[in-house]
Amino acid sequence: MSNELIIENVRRTKKLGIETPLLVPSFSSRGFPNVSKIMQTLRVDISNVCLLSAFDVVHGHTSIAFEDIADVVIIDSGVYETAPTAVAVDAFLPACTSTNWTREQYRCFLAESASRMANTSVISVSFDAYCPLDEQVELAHEDFKLVPDAATDFLFKPEIPADFYSSFLKLGEVVLTLLVLQNENLENRQSNAVELFLN
Repeated sequence: MSNELIIENVRRTKKLGIETPLLVPSFSSRGFPNVSKIMQTLRVDISNVCLLSAFDVVHGHTSIAFEDIADVVIIDSGVYETAPTAVAVDAFLPACTSTNWTREQYRCFLAESASRMANTSVISVSFDAYCPLDEQVELAHEDFKLVPDAATDFLFKPEIPADFYSSFLKLGEVVLTLLVLQNENLENRQSNAVELFLN
């Protein structure tokens, strides 16, 4: 993309006065059980913006208070850490946590953090919902009422019926399992070939 196109597509987040697009360092406990240590190590280099998961904040995976990590903090809903991937793109994608995480828990986090968000530049992301668009908008609107002083980001998801989405997730898990098994089989064949060659 040329610089002219980037400049033409710059948008300002009204509530915070920041320009987008942004390159945002993101931290997640999914695949990184020591995400807190990673954040501590990189803290000096993250001054402008970063993304954290509400799930990780609630469950103590971030040792730094979210308002102290960067000038602008995007707080994602936490669904990434807790839901199986819907798209089997990487056989090595870390498994999600087995800890339960619901919209109600997310809303409790928002309500309890509202005063902290009022004193810092936070962008709160809506909780993922695979349902009709008007329902997604209504659910996000209810989420955002809990943090009136935060900037907000509505994350639109495909309008997939819940039962289809569940089946799709299960299919994704099966495909990931097959990819892992295929990779293990390939490694075993390579190991056997090396043994035959050495003997």
